[in-house]
Amino acid sequence: MGRQLRQKRIIVLLVLLLLAGLILLTRLYWLQLIRGPDLAQAAVFQRSLRHIYTTGRGQILDRFGRSLTDTRFETVLVAFMPVLGEEARQTLAPAGLTGTEPVRIFRGLAPADIRRWLAGGTAGLAALSQETRYGPQSLAPHVTGYVQRREITHTRPRYREVTYLPFGGLEQTFHEELSGGRPPALAATIDGRGRLIYGLGLRHTRENDPRRPYNIVTTIDSRIQAAAERLGARHLTSGAIIVLEPESGDLLALASFPSFDSAGLHHGISRQEFATLQANPHQPFVNKALAAYPPGSVFKVVLAAAALERNLPDEPLYCSGATLVGEREVSCYQGRPHGQLGMTRALALSCNAYFIRLGQRLGRETVLDFAVRFGFARRVGLPLPGEDAGRLPTLAELPYLGDLANTSLGQGLVEATPLQVARLLAVAANNGLDLPPRLVQAVTDRQGRTVRRYAVLRRTRVVSPATARQLRSMLSEVVQSGTARDAASPHLDIAGKSGTAQSGRRDPPVYSWFAGLAERGNERLVMVIFAEQPRDLSASAIFRLLAEEALPRRR
Repeated sequence: MGRQLRQKRIIVLLVLLLLAGLILLTRLYWLQLIRGPDLAQAAVFQRSLRHIYTTGRGQILDRFGRSLTDTRFETVLVAFMPVLGEEARQTLAPAGLTGTEPVRIFRGLAPADIRRWLAGGTAGLAALSQETRYGPQSLAPHVTGYVQRREITHTRPRYREVTYLPFGGLEQTFHEELSGGRPPALAATIDGRGRLIYGLGLRHTRENDPRRPYNIVTTIDSRIQAAAERLGARHLTSGAIIVLEPESGDLLALASFPSFDSAGLHHGISRQEFATLQANPHQPFVNKALAAYPPGSVFKVVLAAAALERNLPDEPLYCSGATLVGEREVSCYQGRPHGQLGMTRALALSCNAYFIRLGQRLGRETVLDFAVRFGFARRVGLPLPGEDAGRLPTLAELPYLGDLANTSLGQGLVEATPLQVARLLAVAANNGLDLPPRLVQAVTDRQGRTVRRYAVLRRTRVVSPATARQLRSMLSEVVQSGTARDAASPHLDIAGKSGTAQSGRRDPPVYSWFAGLAERGNERLVMVIFAEQPRDLSASAIFRLLAEEALPRRR
């Protein structure tokens, strides 16, 4: 009995020893193989003073490979303050090498001075190429977004980190691709008292991925984008301009006004300056090309297309300048009578009375069905944050003829983005085919090889080619003899639709639109001018100026 008890105790002891050994081996495996790299890095951090920096983000390029951010590089001087000797401090004092930060960055120094200081063999100094993300020729800030440069000094472990925080646009959507993975570091090896260990010098550590950071290739044409921004800044206090290639759906320009200074936000502005920007009633950070507004009479294009597609007989109407809807009288523009007119003339003169009756003849279901076909109340899906879906009323929200009348005139519960309006006109330009707009073509590596491609999306039929041809002819009359005669150009064939919509505000009381198609030879562009608050020219006049500058297209 005693012998069996001793044997059991020995077995239990052996099992416990075996378990303890397994636990130790497991712990050793965890520390050496799983946590080993992290612990080794921590050990290096404890005996080094580090400056973590960025070698530059990937580029955001236009369709021809030109940088939209106008990124530039400058050589900066990096000083590891704790390891600089007193003699070096006195020699470099004119450069402003004072302060308590462990690592300091000095910009704007003459290259000759940097070479002279480095040639002296001073310990604790190094030169790095530093990115200036947004140059004076940068374009499309509401497309690119912006990044804020942050320089953070850490005490435990001791290192200085330069990083970028993305805000809006492609900078935010493609931050992982543009950032290039783990940033490199410049390190000085120090002893326990923070003194440089001579002979080891400064060392670089960096991730060995020659393909990163990636670049984003957009569909933007920088020449047309620059023209849109210049005209918009001159003639629009607030609004948006879109230029689209109808055959491919490629967006050649997307501009919102007022704009903001990407370079200033990149390097940092004061809280007061940022608060002033945010308090601006014209909202410079809002991308108005993707925000929803009442489209007004531009929506009449949908009703005209529906009537043509459904082969609805064109019943002439006599317009006396107003029409009675229920107990409410709805006036045409300035109460001006249009006399006897059919659909072509009614669209040219934007006759409210005619299109209110046309909406009644089509019926609520048909009006809403064709609006959905043309892409209203649906996000296009651009890789940009903040795109509004717009709005259409439901059948339940149209119980009365007055509600249908408001919808037929593009007001009431109807809202659309300038991008959706461009899509509407592109269907007419594309013989009735819908091709969703595209902003990004590809993601490429540093060698220019394609990492990811964004193909042109499949076209879907919205209306017949015959309907599209008739629609273009009617839109041409709007420019030749209708409400948008200041869009007419002796050099181009222009067709389109103007529109105004009540804003619900005192200033401005109305929004102004012109959406159209400009052609010269075999080249065609769909353009939308949205004036939330114009300055001196009408939306249709701005359209003509931009069309004459954009066509013919040139690289």
